[in-house]
Amino acid sequence: MIEGSNNRYIRTGWVVLIWMVLWCSTALADVDGFNRSLASSVVKTTRAERIAARAASDEKRRTERMFLKEVAFTKQYLKKLNISRFERFGCGSWQQRYGKLHANILAGRSPPRFLISIAPPQGLADRISGMVTQFIFALITKRAFLHVAPSTSPPMDDVYYLRNIESKMPVNFMFDDDLLMNLTFAEYPSWVDKNKVVGMYLNAGSIKSQYLAVEKRNREVYLESDFNTIPADYAHTKQLYVTGNRGYSFAVFQNDFHRQQLIDMGLRQETTFKCIFDYMFKLRPESCDRSCQSIKRQILHEKAMGSIVIGVQVRVGDVAFNKDFDLLNATAMKSIGVKQKPAQSSFQCARKLARQVENAGRKAMYYFISDSRQLRKVAKKFFGSQLITDELAEPAHIFENVQDSRSAQIKALRSSASDIHLFSLAHLHVITRTSGFGQKAAFLSDQSNKIHVFYGDQGSKCSLGTHESPEHVVINWSGV
Repeated sequence: MIEGSNNRYIRTGWVVLIWMVLWCSTALADVDGFNRSLASSVVKTTRAERIAARAASDEKRRTERMFLKEVAFTKQYLKKLNISRFERFGCGSWQQRYGKLHANILAGRSPPRFLISIAPPQGLADRISGMVTQFIFALITKRAFLHVAPSTSPPMDDVYYLRNIESKMPVNFMFDDDLLMNLTFAEYPSWVDKNKVVGMYLNAGSIKSQYLAVEKRNREVYLESDFNTIPADYAHTKQLYVTGNRGYSFAVFQNDFHRQQLIDMGLRQETTFKCIFDYMFKLRPESCDRSCQSIKRQILHEKAMGSIVIGVQVRVGDVAFNKDFDLLNATAMKSIGVKQKPAQSSFQCARKLARQVENAGRKAMYYFISDSRQLRKVAKKFFGSQLITDELAEPAHIFENVQDSRSAQIKALRSSASDIHLFSLAHLHVITRTSGFGQKAAFLSDQSNKIHVFYGDQGSKCSLGTHESPEHVVINWSGV
């Protein structure tokens, strides 16, 4: 019995042992399968991560290459900013010959041939455009250049020293307010001999020159005509009175009659405006007060230290001269059809340029001007310590808010002259498309080998190397 029981226990033990071995084998197989599955999953995950990591690395290298390429381009671009375009082109050699002709006519040693430029009822920038273009007419037709202003308008020699031109009329010249002020609108006096005196109003293209024997528009005169035949039938007139505010010093090089003549004189499209401006004008000390002198020192100091100065000009419009107008009031702005933040895109444009400059290891500074004192304060908050501007300036226009005061008119003209002078010192110019003010200042710059103008309405799209072509800039507003 006992032996039989033992055998039964032994058989049961073997069964249990075999069952346990089988169970462990199955369990181990399951564990091994799980491990293989886990390992496979890990391998797959690692491969995906590697692909993603490789893509990220490639993108990073591509971004770095693009950044380094942009930095290299920017450094080369900025290097060229300090190459004066006048070192390449100069201003020619016509000055001495014309100066001698001018002096001989005034002294009576040569036949009397005068071009009398009459100040139009516009602001300083428009006046400059007109005078520079009219001087080209006098230069080509060999006339002595004189400049006069009606009694209602301050003459240019209140703002500039007039160099190589005259502002005092010779004896027995017709110089009467009725003649000067009505040149545009009144019938030409029947008692005037056109062999001696002829007037031309050369203004916007849609306004006809009333006293030309053959009516021509401004563009027709400067781009398509032989100056020596104008006025038609009276090109020999002794006193040619001309007024207008349009600039064609750049576009006149399209004139087939005079292009080569100007080139032979040593003049070039991009430099003619400044060459003639410098020949005629020199800023009076009274036109650059203490604030102006202080700002000029700051700008020149920054440039001497290697900084790139970005000029920013925003024109709000004549409404800005109304001291009661709140530029930052949305309702008020909407009432005149102006966006609430007219400077925002210009600020974005300037900041985008500054970032490119700074990425290239150079310091960027801003110089800001505007016909709005409020915007100058806004600009100071936006650009902070990098901004140079006159926050206390009271912008004015001689025919908007100060026309009843002669001293205020002169002050307004001088303020405009100082703004133009200071703005021209910048390397880059972000300007308002619908304004001739920043346009003239940019063309008076001699800091670079090209005109570097960016329109503020481009906003963040502004980028070094994408500046506007001179051909595009000159056709806007009153021209150059």
